Amino acid sequence: MTSHTPDFQAIFEQAPVNYVVVDNDYRIVAATDGYLAMAMRTRDALIGRNIFEAFPDNPNDPEAKGTQALKSGIEQARQTGKAEWLPGSVRYPIARPEEQGGGYEERWFRALNAPIFDTEGNVAYVIHGNEDVTDSVA
Repeated sequence: MTSHTPDFQAIFEQAPVNYVVVDNDYRIVAATDGYLAMAMRTRDALIGRNIFEAFPDNPNDPEAKGTQALKSGIEQARQTGKAEWLPGSVRYPIARPEEQGGGYEERWFRALNAPIFDTEGNVAYVIHGNEDVTDSVA
C-alpha cells in the first residue's frame, strides 16, 4: 500500500466555494477558483495584494460600504476567534477589469469570516467566504 500525502493547496483551490484567505495585514494569500471566477480576477492578480486595494468601494457611489462590512467581519473573526456570518446581505459592487468593460458590477453577498490559527493558538489568517445572492436580492 502506498502512502499519499494529499495536495491540500489543490484541494483548497478547486473546492467548489468562494473562499479567500487574508493574513493579518489584509494581504490575500490564497483563493479558490470559485472566488476568482466570482471576482473576475486571476490568482496572479490577487495573491499578495491588500484585499481592500484589490476590491475597493466604488468611488462614485456615496453609499458604498462593502469594504467597511468586510473589514468589520474580518476583525470580528480575529477578536472573537469564532466563525461568524455577517448579518443579512452585504452590497459590494465588484470592479470589472478593463478588458471586461470596466466600471462596477452590482453584487450582493452573504458572507462568512472564520479565523485560522497558528500552532500557538494565535489568529494567523482569516478565511472569508461568500455566496453571491444578487439574484435573490435584486
